[in-house]
Amino acid sequence: MKKHKKTHICECCGAMFYSGSKLRLHMLRHTGERPFTCEICGLRFGTKHRLGNHLVCHSEARPHACGVCGKTFKRQRNLGMHEQNSHGVFSQGSSKEKVVVSFSCQMCKKHFTTKQKLAVHMREHTGERPFRCNICGKVLSSKMGKKNHIRTHTGERPYKCNICELALKTHAQMYSHLQIHSDNKPFSCSYCQKTFRRRPHLVSHLRTHTGEKPYSCTVCDRAFSQKADMKKHMDKIHNILGSSK
Repeated sequence: MKKHKKTHICECCGAMFYSGSKLRLHMLRHTGERPFTCEICGLRFGTKHRLGNHLVCHSEARPHACGVCGKTFKRQRNLGMHEQNSHGVFSQGSSKEKVVVSFSCQMCKKHFTTKQKLAVHMREHTGERPFRCNICGKVLSSKMGKKNHIRTHTGERPYKCNICELALKTHAQMYSHLQIHSDNKPFSCSYCQKTFRRRPHLVSHLRTHTGEKPYSCTVCDRAFSQKADMKKHMDKIHNILGSSK
């Protein structure tokens, strides 16, 4: 089989492509041009594909149904988020097969696909931070956290929303951002019925009812319901600036 060469070269960054159409699509990143406009709300996009993804938000159709509770969604991605967060159900690799995952945090009930991911998550509760940034010295709980943090120094934003084209530094930021495009709030408070788009927001809210304070100061043992409050306390009272990194 004849192997084609990448003969189309971007004059701005040197990237090479097999076809002129691919090069023209790439050039939109440099020019900022967004030639495709939504006729409903006027939002503009760089590609027809991204415009198509956006148009879903204007449609009333909800073709994606949860196999556990029957709740319906406009996008497959939103269904996947719901199944993971509400039922602990994940897709098996690249296949469509769904599996129920048994690795859940006993402190916040978040679900994970492996013991390793659960172990990394547990550091959020224990405060363990074994990875240090070699630029500023900040300590982090995971290799991925360190990698994401380094982007604050480099300015790299590799995650791009395929709906509005916003570029973000981390997968977590992209996940949170995508909730803006979702009309779904699957997490409901059993005390006051307030609903939330993300489980962590529900867990945080529940503490206003239960009085739970899972975050303790390592100096004086004072307990807090929110990690941010604990960090502020350690900075202000004990002058431990590293606690907020």
